[in-house]
Amino acid sequence: MTFHPSYLHEVVLKILKAQPESSPEEIKNAWDGFVLFNPGLGHPNLAKHWKPTLKFLVGTGKPILFTAHSKIDAKRDQQVLE
Repeated sequence: MTFHPSYLHEVVLKILKAQPESSPEEIKNAWDGFVLFNPGLGHPNLAKHWKPTLKFLVGTGKPILFTAHSKIDAKRDQQVLE
């Protein structure tokens, strides 16, 4: 298990810079699934920052688990995902 305190698309860019020989498929297969603890996907100040990461996550086809601080937070996140 690896913890990255940043958006995943930023981690992927770092990997690509450090390992330019890696293919996009190799990078997608580096993880078995993803957990986003209280990401705030639907929060007005955060939503735009999540778009590149969400695009990557969905493109991997891997399982994604989300948690939320509250029902309001969960509902906002759900709206972004739909």
